[in-house]
Amino acid sequence: MLQYHFVFDNSVRVTIASLFSFFLANIAHIYILDNLKEHTKNDNNFSYLLRTFISGFLGQFIDNGVFEVLAFAKVGLTPFEMGLFDIFT
Repeated sequence: MLQYHFVFDNSVRVTIASLFSFFLANIAHIYILDNLKEHTKNDNNFSYLLRTFISGFLGQFIDNGVFEVLAFAKVGLTPFEMGLFDIFT
């Protein structure tokens, strides 16, 4: 007989971690984009493209980092080990 609680035990934790990291990353993305816009006075297409790439990259980095720490912290792995675990599995 399958133990369903083993599979679905962390689903609430993962859902809450996903929502929290999503909102935090979007707030960080907007904040970074706004600050970069103030620091780049020339408003040409290249500066806009550079701003969006940098803020998008940093926002996704924050999203993934916060999610992994909140969702899988009780496993007992460090964030570096969690990243290696994600890469090699």
